[in-house]
Amino acid sequence: MHDEIEIIDTLRSGDVARAIAMARATIEARPDDPQALRVLAIALSMAGQPGEAHQALDRAIALAPQDSSLYYQRAALLVSENRSGDAQPALERSVELNPNELRSYVMQAQLALGQGNLDEADRLARLAARINPDHPWLMTIQGLVLLHRNQLPEAHKLIARGAQLAPDDIQTRYALALSFLAQGHLAFAEQAFRRVVAKNPKAVGIRHMLADVIRRQERPAEAAEVIEEGLALDDNFPPDVLRYAGELWLVANQHERALPLLRRAVAGMPDDRVAMDALIEALRRKGDKAQARDAVEDMLKASPHVDGLWSARLSFEPEGGDVAGIAARWREAVPESVHPLHVQMWQAIQDGDRAASRALAEQIIEREPGHVAAQSEIIEQLFNSDPAAAVAHIQGLLPQIPDPENRRMVLAWLGRAQDRAGQYADAVDTWAQVQAITGPKAVPLPPASGDARTWPPVVEVEVAGSRPVFLYGPPGSGAERLVSTFLHNFGKRMAVDRNSDQPPQDPLQFPQTATRLASGELDAAMAVAGWRGVLPQRGLASGAAPIDWLSWWDNALVPVLREGLPDALLLLVLCDPRDMLLDWLQRDSFVRHEAGTPAQMATWLATVLDQIAALVEGNYVAHRVVRLDGIADDAAAIASAVGASLDAPMSPAPALGPGRFPAGRWREYREALAEPFATLAPVARRLGYPDN
Repeated sequence: MHDEIEIIDTLRSGDVARAIAMARATIEARPDDPQALRVLAIALSMAGQPGEAHQALDRAIALAPQDSSLYYQRAALLVSENRSGDAQPALERSVELNPNELRSYVMQAQLALGQGNLDEADRLARLAARINPDHPWLMTIQGLVLLHRNQLPEAHKLIARGAQLAPDDIQTRYALALSFLAQGHLAFAEQAFRRVVAKNPKAVGIRHMLADVIRRQERPAEAAEVIEEGLALDDNFPPDVLRYAGELWLVANQHERALPLLRRAVAGMPDDRVAMDALIEALRRKGDKAQARDAVEDMLKASPHVDGLWSARLSFEPEGGDVAGIAARWREAVPESVHPLHVQMWQAIQDGDRAASRALAEQIIEREPGHVAAQSEIIEQLFNSDPAAAVAHIQGLLPQIPDPENRRMVLAWLGRAQDRAGQYADAVDTWAQVQAITGPKAVPLPPASGDARTWPPVVEVEVAGSRPVFLYGPPGSGAERLVSTFLHNFGKRMAVDRNSDQPPQDPLQFPQTATRLASGELDAAMAVAGWRGVLPQRGLASGAAPIDWLSWWDNALVPVLREGLPDALLLLVLCDPRDMLLDWLQRDSFVRHEAGTPAQMATWLATVLDQIAALVEGNYVAHRVVRLDGIADDAAAIASAVGASLDAPMSPAPALGPGRFPAGRWREYREALAEPFATLAPVARRLGYPDN
């Protein structure tokens, strides 16, 4: 016969088999002892025998149906089996039999916390506090409730006190780690997680959290090793954790150690695109394309139905390789997939076989009506052969496109088709719909400062070497074509970051600067100092003055260039204002604006162009004007015009982007855009363009 405490101590030592034998011996000696049966149930549960554990507990409860601790033990077994919902009646029975059964209140609170029911967890914790307010588990629960409510200092005080009272308890240590993590104390969180992992080394989730805390401290290799240490104890890790470890090794530039983990991750979740991309990257870094192809082929033998593996196989096919053969194999292996059809369509387009590409596009659309590439191929062919049919096709497609960004793209196709078909009023209506779908990244149009000051003509200063150049063109002017030319000729001297996700934080970035300059709140010297102050952070070439692409212009900036940067040159890009409006309306400016209706766009554009006209007429600052009328799609002509403006030879940019409407196309829209064009007519005359 063995004492229950001795059996529990044996369990804690890890010798579960001996503990079971001891418990059975005790029951043979005392078959009516419910506590011996309770201990046997615990041991059987730890041995992975839940059915036998519940049978032992059933016998114990039959012997002592009024013993609240046995119902608590029933709930604990069910929770360990991930059957928390089934545990609730046992906990309620335990409390009913013994209102002072603290453990049952604590477990109920823990379950409520796990379900995100903070109010219920708080209520149960308050009930339990009447029994023993200083119990470490109770303090931990109360602290976790506060932690979830973002009351971090109060939460940490309770959790730390609980951990102090029970320094070796896994639950209190885990909560302490979470508290440190919530406060951003990564090193302390790491140490707390390490103590939890040391107590429970096979806890995959906590090991994963420990690895992530280490990664956040920029130690990816050490983080990956934490996971691999767990793999040595239990090889049955979830695929997403294997993927994470592989990604960590990639970050640590150790692709050889990443490969086996990522192969296992892909094998375990072959449809996971993130795991597949990580595996492809590891194979790419290995540098042996033949070996990479062989590796992917091996995986395809095991999982031929996975599209991602076929994509990976294509990515390692050498130039001029058997793309068609791979696509055919892919199509045979995954006949329901549109992806091999897409590859075959692309191949037909490359080969110039538009009949085949059209047939393949139609097959794709039968399966996936919203497939962008297939729809684009059909519409592109209809544009050239039958624009009216293209209009009808796109109108039939629109009801199937609920996503705003995709709908915006399809509406742009429709407007282009209507233009080709001569349906000008309909095209304007469609483009107005496009402008109305602004999206989250759209920015308001810069407001005009109203600054109407005049200045005497500037006297240009002699400049030795390069001079700062500020480039500006209103929406629809084609200024981005000059940017392509400058990038080709000057590389990092050309600053394009004002239209990026990380623009420079200088006065010339913010349209409010114009109003501040006009009111006197800001002066030219302050604006120039702010501009110069951030130049070193913009990644520009050193030793040469920058070419800065401005996203707005207002004549309130004249003193900045005239007084603060007398050696600078303002390069203005223009064309007929009515062509500008038409181009802006049908395909956006380089930056998407909350532009409003065509009439509102014309009013704003006229205001900006009137300021530019005043600047040019009065020669307020050193400037040049590049007009793109008739040359917007001619890279050589643009290079020549820019070179002449800067008195420097320029070579043509290799690409300018999508083609523009030809100069004067606005005349086709005189009726459809009569009111906006009337708004622009005075400034068009002022800039030298004819009325008709």
